Amino acid sequence: MTLTPSECKRLVAKGVASLEPIKQALKHGMIMLSRSTTNAYIYEELTGKQIDRAKYACGVITDGGTCINKSVSNRSYQTFVLIDGKPTQLGNPQELSDYVGRMKPGDIFVKSANVLDPSGAAATLVGDLTGGEIGQLKSILAKKARLIVPVTVSKTIPFPIDKVKDACGIVGTERSMGMPVSLLPLPGLIITELEALKFLTGAEAVPISTLDAEGKGTVTLSIIGSPEQVDDAWRLVNAIKGEETIAVERNPCSICPATTCDHSGLRAKEPVN
Repeated sequence: MTLTPSECKRLVAKGVASLEPIKQALKHGMIMLSRSTTNAYIYEELTGKQIDRAKYACGVITDGGTCINKSVSNRSYQTFVLIDGKPTQLGNPQELSDYVGRMKPGDIFVKSANVLDPSGAAATLVGDLTGGEIGQLKSILAKKARLIVPVTVSKTIPFPIDKVKDACGIVGTERSMGMPVSLLPLPGLIITELEALKFLTGAEAVPISTLDAEGKGTVTLSIIGSPEQVDDAWRLVNAIKGEETIAVERNPCSICPATTCDHSGLRAKEPVN
């Protein structure tokens, strides 16, 4: 079976929503959803409410390189926090540390990954010198809160993260197509399409291909299990088919706040829509 990037994210979101720690925190606890399109799907699965997924993102990778989302400063699309299942949004990014300070064991921080390596380790790209939302990682772990890391298998790279993380950095990069970034390992529970299908149907999924003719992050999976498990997986994926493609707009360079980027503020004539 083959899934588009948006269908993959929907499947991963359903897998995250099925986790027992998530269900417990929805009843009594805190779930913080860092900004990403994957977490927008997770928000929808947890609340039953739709949001503009394209706007619920921070860093993005475009054909021009590493960039930030046009909606990064939009106060209506700051980080979602669910308290006992009731969603609220931060009024500004500075409130994040206040909520992290209130976390306790059993609470959950969900941070999607940009990179998955052959061993199953995950990492995120960071373009902010303060670490952005995941700059709170030490505090989150110190609180004994859970870190859950959703990521699609299409983001797998051929080398171990420990080997490649020193090959990039916000500081020390001579030139970059877009923002220079660092690679931050994420020591949490990793949920891909494979785990999602296992949790939801009991079937084993094996990735046999990624990308499509246009180079998009399509994933093709072979499903292994009992006839009932395979049928359940088939029905689940077919119910997801047709998920709308997400089109994220990058921030215009002329008003971009990313001071580390070579392009920041340089394209004065670039239109701001």
